[in-house]
Amino acid sequence: VCSAALHDVPWPTVRWEQAALGMDFVGISAGMAGHIASWETSPWIPLLAASNTAAMAAALATAWSQRQDILTFARGPWVRSGKLQLLLLFAAQLRGMHRLSPLIFTLVGMPGAMLYFRRYGAFDAKTTGPLPVVEGIWSPHEWYHVMVLALHLAQLSEMSFVEGLSSQQMRQ
Repeated sequence: VCSAALHDVPWPTVRWEQAALGMDFVGISAGMAGHIASWETSPWIPLLAASNTAAMAAALATAWSQRQDILTFARGPWVRSGKLQLLLLFAAQLRGMHRLSPLIFTLVGMPGAMLYFRRYGAFDAKTTGPLPVVEGIWSPHEWYHVMVLALHLAQLSEMSFVEGLSSQQMRQ
């Protein structure tokens, strides 16, 4: 929802577009925290992930209220926060996923997608990368979303599998 608001709403001023960008970063972090909570059985790792998201939201809100450029500001906190969320997600998936192929796909695919975005999809990228683009219609940013969609589908497939195992165990 936050990404859709950023990319699809014609914001009337740069300031409000910056607010939407900050919300996009928070939405991504919150989505990862949700995945972490779905995989993790301990309450502490999801709590840490949620706290990480809240701290990033507070930092971005402070930067926005001080009229700082969100893209420039977020480079530091967002990168650190994002790395922590990835680490927590990897730990939760290692403990929660049962099948090897979806686990390997997500453990390799997520950093791959993030590196692709940073190199080709970020606002200061020097090149559009190896995948085809159509100026003004399809960019590396859209390719990043396709990559993440594939990762989410793998995660959802594995979650369905794990839930099916839980249901079978409950019936026995």
